[in-house]
Amino acid sequence: MSRAQIRKVISGLIILLSLSACGGGGGGDAPATPTVNTAHGSNSSTDISGFTVQDVSECAATNAASPNVVPICVDNGPDPSQVNVVNEPYVTVTLCVPGSTTQCVTVDHVLVDTGSTGLRVAVEALGNQSLPLPAVKTSAGSKPVAECYQYVSGWTWGSLNKADVYVGGLVARSVPIHMLGYSSANPSLGGAGGGAFPHVPASCSGSNANGNMNSVSEMGANAILGLSTFDRDCDGCDTVAANNQYFSCTSLGTCTSVAVPLTDQPGHLGLYFSSDYANGVSITMPTVTGVTASKLQGTLTFGVPSLPEAATQLVLNPYGQFTISYNGQTYSSGFIDSGSNALFFDSTAGIGNCSYNTGFYCPTSAVTITAKNTDGSGHSNTFSMPLNNIDALMGQLGSTAVIVGLAGPVTGSTTAVDPTFDLGFPFFIGRTVYVVRQGTAMGSAYGVVAYTP
Repeated sequence: MSRAQIRKVISGLIILLSLSACGGGGGGDAPATPTVNTAHGSNSSTDISGFTVQDVSECAATNAASPNVVPICVDNGPDPSQVNVVNEPYVTVTLCVPGSTTQCVTVDHVLVDTGSTGLRVAVEALGNQSLPLPAVKTSAGSKPVAECYQYVSGWTWGSLNKADVYVGGLVARSVPIHMLGYSSANPSLGGAGGGAFPHVPASCSGSNANGNMNSVSEMGANAILGLSTFDRDCDGCDTVAANNQYFSCTSLGTCTSVAVPLTDQPGHLGLYFSSDYANGVSITMPTVTGVTASKLQGTLTFGVPSLPEAATQLVLNPYGQFTISYNGQTYSSGFIDSGSNALFFDSTAGIGNCSYNTGFYCPTSAVTITAKNTDGSGHSNTFSMPLNNIDALMGQLGSTAVIVGLAGPVTGSTTAVDPTFDLGFPFFIGRTVYVVRQGTAMGSAYGVVAYTP
Protein backbone atom coordinates (compact mmCIF):
# COMPACT_ATOMS: atom_id res chain seq x y z
CA MET A 1 0.00 0.00 0.00
CA SER A 2 1.18 3.52 -0.72
CA ARG A 3 1.07 6.36 1.77
CA ALA A 4 -2.51 7.06 0.79
CA GLN A 5 -4.88 7.13 3.73
CA ILE A 6 -6.44 3.95 4.98
CA ARG A 7 -10.12 3.81 4.07
CA LYS A 8 -12.63 3.72 6.89
CA VAL A 9 -15.25 1.03 6.26
CA ILE A 10 -18.27 0.54 8.49
CA SER A 11 -20.64 -1.96 6.96
CA GLY A 12 -24.09 -3.33 7.33
CA LEU A 13 -25.67 -2.29 10.58
CA ILE A 14 -27.53 1.00 10.37
CA ILE A 15 -26.22 2.57 13.52
CA LEU A 16 -26.16 6.25 12.66
CA LEU A 17 -29.30 6.66 10.57
CA SER A 18 -32.97 6.74 11.41
CA LEU A 19 -34.86 4.84 8.72
CA SER A 20 -38.46 3.86 8.32
CA ALA A 21 -37.39 0.54 6.83
CA CYS A 22 -35.27 -2.10 8.46
CA GLY A 23 -32.45 -2.08 5.92
CA GLY A 24 -28.89 -2.70 6.92
CA GLY A 25 -29.02 -5.98 8.79
CA GLY A 26 -29.72 -5.87 12.50
CA GLY A 27 -29.51 -2.14 12.96
CA GLY A 28 -32.90 -1.11 11.67
CA ASP A 29 -36.32 -1.55 13.21
CA ALA A 30 -36.96 -4.78 15.08
CA PRO A 31 -38.40 -7.45 12.78
CA ALA A 32 -41.43 -9.48 13.58
CA THR A 33 -40.82 -12.67 15.56
CA PRO A 34 -39.59 -15.14 12.94
CA THR A 35 -40.59 -18.70 12.30
CA VAL A 36 -38.24 -21.50 11.33
CA ASN A 37 -37.49 -21.09 7.64
CA THR A 38 -37.26 -23.77 5.00
CA ALA A 39 -35.12 -23.75 1.89
CA HIS A 40 -36.64 -21.97 -1.11
CA GLY A 41 -34.45 -23.09 -3.96
CA SER A 42 -32.44 -26.20 -3.13
CA ASN A 43 -32.41 -29.47 -1.29
CA SER A 44 -29.72 -31.97 -0.37
CA SER A 45 -29.46 -33.24 -3.94
CA THR A 46 -29.14 -29.86 -5.62
CA ASP A 47 -27.17 -27.54 -3.36
CA ILE A 48 -23.97 -29.48 -4.08
CA SER A 49 -22.94 -27.79 -7.32
CA GLY A 50 -20.72 -30.49 -8.80
CA PHE A 51 -17.81 -28.09 -9.24
CA THR A 52 -15.86 -25.73 -7.03
CA VAL A 53 -15.61 -21.99 -7.52
CA GLN A 54 -11.89 -21.33 -7.76
CA ASP A 55 -10.49 -18.75 -5.37
CA VAL A 56 -9.18 -15.63 -7.14
CA SER A 57 -6.97 -13.63 -4.80
CA GLU A 58 -3.46 -12.80 -3.73
CA CYS A 59 -3.62 -15.70 -1.27
CA ALA A 60 -3.79 -18.30 -4.07
CA ALA A 61 -5.76 -20.39 -1.61
CA THR A 62 -6.15 -24.12 -2.01
CA ASN A 63 -9.84 -24.88 -2.25
CA ALA A 64 -11.16 -27.07 0.55
CA ALA A 65 -12.36 -30.60 -0.08
CA SER A 66 -15.69 -29.95 1.68
CA PRO A 67 -18.18 -28.10 -0.55
CA ASN A 68 -19.39 -25.87 2.30
CA VAL A 69 -15.91 -24.58 3.18
CA VAL A 70 -14.90 -21.49 1.20
CA PRO A 71 -11.43 -19.87 1.20
CA ILE A 72 -11.29 -16.33 2.60
CA CYS A 73 -8.45 -14.03 1.59
CA VAL A 74 -7.64 -10.66 3.09
CA ASP A 75 -5.55 -8.94 0.42
CA ASN A 76 -5.14 -5.54 -1.23
CA GLY A 77 -8.59 -5.51 -2.79
CA PRO A 78 -9.96 -5.65 -6.33
CA ASP A 79 -7.82 -2.79 -7.64
CA PRO A 80 -4.95 -1.77 -5.35
CA SER A 81 -4.01 1.03 -7.75
CA GLN A 82 -7.32 2.78 -7.05
CA VAL A 83 -8.45 1.57 -3.66
CA ASN A 84 -6.40 1.42 -0.48
CA VAL A 85 -8.10 -1.20 1.64
CA VAL A 86 -7.10 -3.11 4.75
CA ASN A 87 -8.86 -5.70 6.89
CA GLU A 88 -11.46 -6.70 4.32
CA PRO A 89 -12.13 -10.48 4.03
CA TYR A 90 -12.98 -11.65 0.50
CA VAL A 91 -14.41 -14.75 -1.16
CA THR A 92 -15.10 -15.55 -4.81
CA VAL A 93 -18.57 -16.36 -6.18
CA THR A 94 -19.97 -17.27 -9.58
CA LEU A 95 -23.29 -15.84 -10.82
CA CYS A 96 -25.32 -17.63 -13.49
CA VAL A 97 -28.59 -16.98 -15.24
CA PRO A 98 -31.01 -19.27 -13.35
CA GLY A 99 -30.89 -22.75 -14.82
CA SER A 100 -27.87 -22.04 -17.03
CA THR A 101 -24.32 -23.35 -16.66
CA THR A 102 -22.93 -21.33 -19.56
CA GLN A 103 -24.27 -17.81 -18.99
CA CYS A 104 -22.12 -17.17 -15.93
CA VAL A 105 -19.67 -14.61 -14.56
CA THR A 106 -17.17 -15.21 -11.76
CA VAL A 107 -16.86 -12.29 -9.34
CA ASP A 108 -13.77 -12.09 -7.15
CA HIS A 109 -13.16 -9.91 -4.09
CA VAL A 110 -16.63 -10.33 -2.61
CA LEU A 111 -16.60 -8.81 0.88
CA VAL A 112 -17.91 -11.16 3.59
CA ASP A 113 -20.16 -9.04 5.82
CA THR A 114 -21.78 -10.44 8.95
CA GLY A 115 -23.42 -7.05 9.55
CA SER A 116 -25.87 -7.15 6.63
CA THR A 117 -28.02 -9.63 4.72
CA GLY A 118 -28.07 -10.40 0.99
CA LEU A 119 -25.72 -10.42 -1.98
CA ARG A 120 -25.02 -7.04 -3.64
CA VAL A 121 -22.88 -6.87 -6.76
CA ALA A 122 -21.48 -3.76 -8.43
CA VAL A 123 -22.61 -3.81 -12.06
CA GLU A 124 -19.17 -2.58 -13.12
CA ALA A 125 -17.69 -5.80 -11.70
CA LEU A 126 -19.36 -7.68 -14.57
CA GLY A 127 -17.25 -5.74 -17.06
CA ASN A 128 -18.38 -6.35 -20.62
CA GLN A 129 -19.54 -9.88 -19.92
CA SER A 130 -23.14 -10.59 -20.82
CA LEU A 131 -25.29 -11.72 -17.90
CA PRO A 132 -29.00 -11.30 -18.67
CA LEU A 133 -30.36 -11.90 -15.20
CA PRO A 134 -34.16 -11.84 -14.95
CA ALA A 135 -35.61 -8.94 -13.01
CA VAL A 136 -37.60 -9.13 -9.81
CA LYS A 137 -40.92 -7.47 -10.63
CA THR A 138 -43.81 -5.98 -8.73
CA SER A 139 -46.64 -8.22 -7.61
CA ALA A 140 -48.56 -7.28 -10.72
CA GLY A 141 -45.62 -8.63 -12.72
CA SER A 142 -45.33 -5.55 -14.88
CA LYS A 143 -42.54 -3.38 -13.49
CA PRO A 144 -39.01 -4.26 -12.34
CA VAL A 145 -38.05 -3.40 -8.78
CA ALA A 146 -35.12 -1.27 -7.62
CA GLU A 147 -33.71 -1.15 -4.12
CA CYS A 148 -32.11 1.49 -1.95
CA TYR A 149 -29.97 -0.18 0.70
CA GLN A 150 -28.30 1.86 3.42
CA TYR A 151 -24.94 1.04 4.95
CA VAL A 152 -23.35 3.30 7.53
CA SER A 153 -20.62 4.06 4.97
CA GLY A 154 -23.10 5.13 2.28
CA TRP A 155 -26.20 4.35 0.24
CA THR A 156 -26.55 1.86 -2.60
CA TRP A 157 -29.02 1.82 -5.48
CA GLY A 158 -29.87 -0.54 -8.33
CA SER A 159 -32.06 -3.30 -9.64
CA LEU A 160 -33.19 -6.54 -8.02
CA ASN A 161 -32.44 -9.55 -10.21
CA LYS A 162 -32.35 -13.31 -9.75
CA ALA A 163 -29.30 -15.52 -10.19
CA ASP A 164 -27.95 -18.93 -9.37
CA VAL A 165 -25.17 -18.20 -6.87
CA TYR A 166 -22.22 -20.60 -6.67
CA VAL A 167 -19.92 -20.33 -3.65
CA GLY A 168 -17.33 -22.94 -2.70
CA GLY A 169 -18.89 -26.20 -3.86
CA LEU A 170 -22.49 -25.12 -3.18
CA VAL A 171 -25.14 -23.50 -5.34
CA ALA A 172 -28.14 -21.43 -4.19
CA ARG A 173 -30.65 -21.32 -7.02
CA SER A 174 -32.72 -18.38 -8.25
CA VAL A 175 -31.61 -16.05 -5.46
CA PRO A 176 -32.77 -12.40 -5.47
CA ILE A 177 -29.64 -10.24 -5.56
CA HIS A 178 -29.08 -6.48 -5.63
CA MET A 179 -27.17 -5.15 -8.66
CA LEU A 180 -25.52 -1.92 -7.52
CA GLY A 181 -25.34 0.96 -9.97
CA TYR A 182 -27.71 2.41 -12.49
CA SER A 183 -27.22 -0.72 -14.61
CA SER A 184 -26.91 1.16 -17.88
CA ALA A 185 -23.21 0.22 -17.70
CA ASN A 186 -24.21 -3.34 -18.59
CA PRO A 187 -26.77 -3.36 -21.41
CA SER A 188 -27.31 -7.11 -21.13
CA LEU A 189 -28.58 -6.68 -17.58
CA GLY A 190 -30.95 -3.91 -18.56
CA GLY A 191 -32.14 -5.93 -21.53
CA ALA A 192 -33.12 -8.79 -19.25
CA GLY A 193 -36.31 -7.04 -18.26
CA GLY A 194 -35.17 -4.33 -15.94
CA GLY A 195 -31.86 -3.01 -14.82
CA ALA A 196 -31.60 0.63 -15.78
CA PHE A 197 -32.71 2.92 -12.95
CA PRO A 198 -30.90 6.19 -13.65
CA HIS A 199 -32.95 8.33 -11.26
CA VAL A 200 -32.23 7.84 -7.56
CA PRO A 201 -35.09 8.86 -5.25
CA ALA A 202 -34.25 11.72 -2.89
CA SER A 203 -35.38 9.54 0.02
CA CYS A 204 -32.45 7.28 -0.84
CA SER A 205 -29.63 9.63 -1.79
CA GLY A 206 -30.61 12.32 0.70
CA SER A 207 -30.82 10.11 3.76
CA ASN A 208 -27.13 9.30 4.10
CA ALA A 209 -24.52 12.04 4.32
CA ASN A 210 -21.75 9.57 3.49
CA GLY A 211 -22.85 9.44 -0.14
CA ASN A 212 -22.95 6.90 -2.94
CA MET A 213 -21.41 3.47 -2.25
CA ASN A 214 -22.36 1.79 -5.56
CA SER A 215 -18.89 1.58 -7.09
CA VAL A 216 -16.01 -0.82 -6.61
CA SER A 217 -13.77 2.03 -5.52
CA GLU A 218 -16.22 3.16 -2.85
CA MET A 219 -16.86 -0.36 -1.54
CA GLY A 220 -13.30 -1.62 -1.80
CA ALA A 221 -14.94 -4.75 -3.18
CA ASN A 222 -16.67 -6.03 -6.30
CA ALA A 223 -19.60 -7.25 -4.23
CA ILE A 224 -20.81 -7.67 -0.64
CA LEU A 225 -22.10 -10.99 0.67
CA GLY A 226 -24.27 -10.26 3.71
CA LEU A 227 -24.39 -13.18 6.16
CA SER A 228 -25.88 -11.67 9.31
CA THR A 229 -28.23 -13.44 11.69
CA PHE A 230 -31.27 -11.99 9.90
CA ASP A 231 -32.90 -13.85 7.02
CA ARG A 232 -33.93 -10.93 4.80
CA ASP A 233 -32.74 -7.39 4.31
CA CYS A 234 -36.11 -5.92 5.32
CA ASP A 235 -38.63 -8.16 7.08
CA GLY A 236 -41.24 -5.39 7.36
CA CYS A 237 -41.08 -4.39 3.71
CA ASP A 238 -43.25 -7.28 2.55
CA THR A 239 -46.36 -5.67 4.05
CA VAL A 240 -45.54 -1.94 4.25
CA ALA A 241 -45.41 -0.18 0.88
CA ALA A 242 -44.04 3.10 2.25
CA ASN A 243 -40.76 1.47 3.25
CA ASN A 244 -38.39 3.70 1.20
CA GLN A 245 -36.27 0.66 0.44
CA TYR A 246 -37.93 -0.98 -2.57
CA PHE A 247 -39.19 1.07 -5.51
CA SER A 248 -41.04 0.82 -8.78
CA CYS A 249 -39.92 3.54 -11.20
CA THR A 250 -41.33 4.96 -14.41
CA SER A 251 -39.25 5.80 -17.47
CA LEU A 252 -39.59 9.47 -16.49
CA GLY A 253 -37.78 8.81 -13.24
CA THR A 254 -40.71 8.88 -10.83
CA CYS A 255 -40.12 6.19 -8.20
CA THR A 256 -42.78 4.89 -5.84
CA SER A 257 -42.00 2.83 -2.77
CA VAL A 258 -43.55 -0.65 -2.96
CA ALA A 259 -43.90 -3.72 -0.77
CA VAL A 260 -41.87 -6.74 -1.89
CA PRO A 261 -42.57 -10.32 -0.74
CA LEU A 262 -39.89 -11.87 1.44
CA THR A 263 -39.11 -14.48 -1.20
CA ASP A 264 -38.23 -11.69 -3.67
CA GLN A 265 -35.93 -9.85 -1.27
CA PRO A 266 -32.17 -10.41 -1.04
CA GLY A 267 -31.67 -12.93 1.74
CA HIS A 268 -29.22 -15.13 3.57
CA LEU A 269 -27.84 -17.87 1.32
CA GLY A 270 -28.67 -20.36 4.05
CA LEU A 271 -32.33 -20.02 3.06
CA TYR A 272 -31.46 -21.78 -0.20
CA PHE A 273 -29.39 -24.61 1.24
CA SER A 274 -30.36 -27.93 2.78
CA SER A 275 -30.34 -28.28 6.54
CA ASP A 276 -26.66 -29.25 6.72
CA TYR A 277 -25.59 -25.80 5.53
CA ALA A 278 -28.59 -23.62 6.32
CA ASN A 279 -28.46 -22.38 9.91
CA GLY A 280 -25.56 -19.96 9.67
CA VAL A 281 -21.84 -19.60 9.07
CA SER A 282 -18.52 -19.63 10.85
CA ILE A 283 -15.44 -17.58 9.98
CA THR A 284 -12.00 -18.79 11.03
CA MET A 285 -8.97 -16.50 10.77
CA PRO A 286 -5.43 -17.25 11.98
CA THR A 287 -3.39 -15.09 14.29
CA VAL A 288 -0.96 -12.49 12.94
CA THR A 289 2.63 -12.28 14.09
CA GLY A 290 3.37 -8.65 14.78
CA VAL A 291 1.18 -5.72 13.81
CA THR A 292 0.75 -6.07 10.03
CA ALA A 293 0.59 -8.71 7.30
CA SER A 294 0.58 -8.57 3.49
CA LYS A 295 -2.29 -11.06 3.35
CA LEU A 296 -4.23 -13.44 5.57
CA GLN A 297 -5.99 -16.65 4.57
CA GLY A 298 -8.94 -18.09 6.46
CA THR A 299 -12.18 -19.95 5.81
CA LEU A 300 -15.90 -19.31 5.60
CA THR A 301 -17.98 -22.38 6.46
CA PHE A 302 -21.70 -22.70 5.72
CA GLY A 303 -23.56 -24.60 8.42
CA VAL A 304 -23.00 -24.68 12.18
CA PRO A 305 -23.50 -28.28 13.37
CA SER A 306 -22.83 -27.30 16.99
CA LEU A 307 -21.13 -24.66 19.08
CA PRO A 308 -17.96 -25.63 20.97
CA GLU A 309 -18.41 -25.98 24.70
CA ALA A 310 -15.67 -23.41 25.27
CA ALA A 311 -17.25 -20.82 22.95
CA THR A 312 -18.70 -17.60 24.30
CA GLN A 313 -22.34 -17.48 23.17
CA LEU A 314 -24.35 -14.26 22.93
CA VAL A 315 -28.10 -14.40 22.32
CA LEU A 316 -29.04 -11.32 20.31
CA ASN A 317 -31.85 -8.88 20.99
CA PRO A 318 -34.47 -7.91 18.35
CA TYR A 319 -31.94 -5.52 16.79
CA GLY A 320 -29.26 -8.17 16.42
CA GLN A 321 -27.18 -6.65 19.21
CA PHE A 322 -25.79 -7.18 22.70
CA THR A 323 -24.16 -4.96 25.36
CA ILE A 324 -20.47 -4.07 25.57
CA SER A 325 -18.92 -2.43 28.64
CA TYR A 326 -15.62 -0.56 28.34
CA ASN A 327 -13.85 2.04 30.48
CA GLY A 328 -16.91 2.68 32.62
CA GLN A 329 -19.15 3.17 29.58
CA THR A 330 -22.05 0.91 28.57
CA TYR A 331 -22.64 0.46 24.85
CA SER A 332 -26.13 -0.94 24.31
CA SER A 333 -25.64 -1.41 20.56
CA GLY A 334 -22.78 -3.90 20.41
CA PHE A 335 -22.35 -6.20 17.43
CA ILE A 336 -19.79 -8.38 15.62
CA ASP A 337 -19.26 -7.30 12.01
CA SER A 338 -16.70 -8.75 9.60
CA GLY A 339 -17.52 -6.06 7.02
CA SER A 340 -16.15 -3.24 9.18
CA ASN A 341 -12.39 -2.94 8.84
CA ALA A 342 -11.78 -1.74 12.40
CA LEU A 343 -13.27 -1.66 15.85
CA PHE A 344 -15.49 1.42 15.96
CA PHE A 345 -16.52 2.97 19.27
CA ASP A 346 -16.48 6.38 20.90
CA SER A 347 -14.31 6.67 23.98
CA THR A 348 -13.52 9.18 26.68
CA ALA A 349 -10.43 7.19 27.68
CA GLY A 350 -8.07 9.76 26.19
CA ILE A 351 -7.14 7.75 23.09
CA GLY A 352 -6.01 10.29 20.52
CA ASN A 353 -7.32 10.47 16.97
CA CYS A 354 -4.92 10.06 14.06
CA SER A 355 -3.63 13.19 12.34
CA TYR A 356 -3.02 11.54 8.95
CA ASN A 357 -5.39 8.57 8.92
CA THR A 358 -8.33 10.59 10.12
CA GLY A 359 -11.22 8.48 11.36
CA PHE A 360 -8.97 6.12 13.33
CA TYR A 361 -7.41 6.11 16.80
CA CYS A 362 -3.68 6.74 17.20
CA PRO A 363 -2.59 6.22 20.80
CA THR A 364 0.84 7.64 21.62
CA SER A 365 2.05 4.06 21.94
CA ALA A 366 0.34 0.70 21.54
CA VAL A 367 -2.25 0.06 24.25
CA THR A 368 -4.49 -2.84 25.19
CA ILE A 369 -8.17 -2.28 25.84
CA THR A 370 -10.30 -4.65 27.91
CA ALA A 371 -14.06 -4.84 27.41
CA LYS A 372 -16.94 -7.12 28.37
CA ASN A 373 -19.64 -8.58 26.11
CA THR A 374 -22.99 -9.35 27.79
CA ASP A 375 -26.33 -10.55 26.44
CA GLY A 376 -29.79 -10.56 28.01
CA SER A 377 -29.60 -14.26 28.85
CA GLY A 378 -26.79 -14.08 31.37
CA HIS A 379 -23.90 -14.88 29.03
CA SER A 380 -20.79 -12.71 29.25
CA ASN A 381 -17.11 -12.67 28.35
CA THR A 382 -14.23 -10.29 28.97
CA PHE A 383 -11.79 -9.84 26.11
CA SER A 384 -8.67 -7.78 25.47
CA MET A 385 -7.45 -6.31 22.20
CA PRO A 386 -4.52 -4.11 21.16
CA LEU A 387 -4.83 -0.63 19.66
CA ASN A 388 -1.93 0.53 17.52
CA ASN A 389 -0.79 3.94 16.25
CA ILE A 390 -1.49 3.60 12.53
CA ASP A 391 0.09 6.92 11.56
CA ALA A 392 3.39 5.72 13.05
CA LEU A 393 3.28 2.64 10.81
CA MET A 394 2.65 4.39 7.51
CA GLY A 395 6.29 4.46 6.45
CA GLN A 396 6.62 0.67 6.71
CA LEU A 397 3.22 -0.57 5.50
CA GLY A 398 4.20 -1.33 1.90
CA SER A 399 1.58 -3.69 0.48
CA THR A 400 0.00 -4.35 3.86
CA ALA A 401 -3.55 -5.67 3.77
CA VAL A 402 -3.94 -6.57 7.45
CA ILE A 403 -3.48 -4.29 10.45
CA VAL A 404 -3.89 -5.64 13.96
CA GLY A 405 -5.29 -3.17 16.45
CA LEU A 406 -7.05 -0.88 13.97
CA ALA A 407 -9.81 1.10 15.71
CA GLY A 408 -11.62 4.40 15.41
CA PRO A 409 -14.46 6.52 16.74
CA VAL A 410 -18.02 6.23 15.49
CA THR A 411 -18.90 9.91 15.75
CA GLY A 412 -15.53 11.51 16.40
CA SER A 413 -16.71 12.90 19.74
CA THR A 414 -14.64 12.61 22.89
CA THR A 415 -17.30 14.04 25.18
CA ALA A 416 -20.56 12.32 24.19
CA VAL A 417 -20.39 8.55 23.74
CA ASP A 418 -22.57 6.96 21.06
CA PRO A 419 -24.10 3.67 22.34
CA THR A 420 -22.53 1.78 19.42
CA PHE A 421 -19.56 -0.58 19.69
CA ASP A 422 -18.71 -2.30 16.40
CA LEU A 423 -16.44 -5.34 16.77
CA GLY A 424 -15.10 -5.24 13.23
CA PHE A 425 -12.63 -7.48 11.42
CA PRO A 426 -9.73 -7.11 13.91
CA PHE A 427 -11.92 -8.99 16.40
CA PHE A 428 -11.97 -11.97 14.00
CA ILE A 429 -8.17 -12.31 13.83
CA GLY A 430 -7.06 -15.41 15.76
CA ARG A 431 -10.64 -16.54 16.35
CA THR A 432 -13.47 -18.64 14.99
CA VAL A 433 -16.67 -16.59 15.00
CA TYR A 434 -20.08 -18.26 14.59
CA VAL A 435 -23.09 -16.36 13.23
CA VAL A 436 -26.30 -18.37 13.63
CA ARG A 437 -29.48 -17.39 11.78
CA GLN A 438 -32.62 -16.22 13.51
CA GLY A 439 -35.45 -18.70 13.93
CA THR A 440 -33.28 -21.80 13.59
CA ALA A 441 -33.06 -24.36 16.38
CA MET A 442 -29.69 -23.03 17.53
CA GLY A 443 -30.32 -19.40 16.62
CA SER A 444 -33.06 -18.39 19.06
CA ALA A 445 -35.58 -15.76 17.92
CA TYR A 446 -33.16 -13.15 16.61
CA GLY A 447 -29.93 -15.03 16.18
CA VAL A 448 -26.85 -16.01 18.15
CA VAL A 449 -23.20 -15.10 17.76
CA ALA A 450 -20.40 -17.07 19.39
CA TYR A 451 -16.62 -17.05 19.29
CA THR A 452 -13.51 -18.88 20.42
CA PRO A 453 -11.24 -18.22 22.15
